[in-house]
Amino acid sequence: MDKDKRIQALWMDHAARLAWKGCHGVQANPMVGAVLVRDGKKIGEGYHRYFGGPHAEVEAIHSALRKGYSTVGAQLYVTLEPCCHIGKQGPCTEAIRDAGISEVFYAQSDPNPLVAGKGAQWLKGNGIAVRKVLSTGAERLNVIYLTNANKHRPFVHLKVACTRDFKITLKKGFRAALSGKKSQERIHHLRNSVDAILVGIETLLIDDPRLTARLPKGRVHSPIRIILDSQLRTPATAQVFKEKGENWILTVQKPSPPTLFPKSTHIVVCKKNKEGQIDIKDALRRLFKKGVRSLLVEGGMRVSTSFLEEERVDRFTLILTPHSSFQKEAPSVFDAAKILPLAFKSFQVEQVEKDIWMEGFID
Repeated sequence: MDKDKRIQALWMDHAARLAWKGCHGVQANPMVGAVLVRDGKKIGEGYHRYFGGPHAEVEAIHSALRKGYSTVGAQLYVTLEPCCHIGKQGPCTEAIRDAGISEVFYAQSDPNPLVAGKGAQWLKGNGIAVRKVLSTGAERLNVIYLTNANKHRPFVHLKVACTRDFKITLKKGFRAALSGKKSQERIHHLRNSVDAILVGIETLLIDDPRLTARLPKGRVHSPIRIILDSQLRTPATAQVFKEKGENWILTVQKPSPPTLFPKSTHIVVCKKNKEGQIDIKDALRRLFKKGVRSLLVEGGMRVSTSFLEEERVDRFTLILTPHSSFQKEAPSVFDAAKILPLAFKSFQVEQVEKDIWMEGFID
């Protein structure tokens, strides 16, 4: 990579880091970051802060003007193709033109049919140079938005911790904390980045998890807690009902009133599959209609197998811990006969204390 391309990639990665600040505010919109540069120096920056609010490009322009900089002749680095239509905000393309920006670098095309190449074309038609820049940071930034736009369902991240012999517990029917302290912190950051966390009824009955994001500092939100429970066996005394936020129970049975669950509990009736269990595809469609855009699945063997078998997993994280089960009866990560082989892209392996994190996007 030549010097100019390295510099462009660095500015784009900076814009991607800015975009993450809008993680919990933009809702169905993409996270977008932007940096204004002139003569090799940053003069302004911004990101899309909240749904319906000013877009990153406009924030960056206003940032430069507040500092007394002229935006005429500047270069704009933005993680997503600028919009060219009127929504809750005006077209960013016109704001870019009016600011006198001479060149725009963007990392991803916007799949929204209202944009989808039209933004870049509009800029070129108005005498503004446009270039696409490859950026790992920007590529990972909007996997959720791109999945939502292209597949019309939530982005699904499956996370499983297991022993060296690929068991999810040390003994069948007993709760076991497998991952280390640093891994636990990382898991809570992961929970804090999604709209909802999902487990199956067996995990709920055995582990009685809180399903919350518990972080020592920073902004923490309460993801929706979702339980797959075909037969409505969830006990009203479960730990999830003692936490702040919403609980959704996905089932195939219509509850007989009165229910014993707290008022913050929503019962979502889904279609059955051939086995009489919850149809995963239908469940995801219903969650998407209700506004869930990103979902972290922390289920046991049956739930993990169901999502993988239905090809409804976008990212898979396997945390290999130093423990061993040595019990044939203990449940495995998934039913290998139904799942393997799995094809990954962007696969990476990282050691976190004594744990090994293996992560990748499923192709």
